[in-house]
Amino acid sequence: MTVAKAVFVHRPDSIYDDFPEERYQFPKMYLSRVKACEGDWIIYYEPRGGGGRLGYNAIAKIQEVISDPAAPGLFLAVIEARSYLPFTHFVPFRGADGYLESSLIRTDGSLNTGISRTAVRPISDGDFSRILQAGFRDDVDVLPRIDTVSDNEPISELCEEQIPFGEDLNRVNVNGGVKIDHFGGAKPDHLM
Repeated sequence: MTVAKAVFVHRPDSIYDDFPEERYQFPKMYLSRVKACEGDWIIYYEPRGGGGRLGYNAIAKIQEVISDPAAPGLFLAVIEARSYLPFTHFVPFRGADGYLESSLIRTDGSLNTGISRTAVRPISDGDFSRILQAGFRDDVDVLPRIDTVSDNEPISELCEEQIPFGEDLNRVNVNGGVKIDHFGGAKPDHLM
């Protein structure tokens, strides 16, 4: 199964048992789309209805998808613990350069309202990044980064004690008393 990012529509007055920090409840018709998101990130979107602001407001990571034990026929996207992160800046559905989700734009440039009303819709990595940058535009250090450690800087949680290279590399060759110097080749004992 391919892991995919998506937009999850969440209304403040939702009829579903949603708690965005912990779970997103949905009907079977969205099961395959939500299952594709297991292990990946989603963006929460507020539609205008129900008191929403028509835009994007948070991200979260989907840990797993399960049947809702309390509601037959419904499912839960379980949010990974501590992954829910509200944007520091609300991101309007339509920015200065147009709609932020390229999949919503028809070839004539108009909005595809059918897709825009879908409660769970896939989003490209590029669109996901664009929305994230707008939501955290002043907060460069909010999200954890793994690419900021230099090549020469060890990550303490992952490193063992380093042994200098070359130490204990000389071995005794039992065929004639010649030691192997890995930096300069074979040498008789008296030259080592």
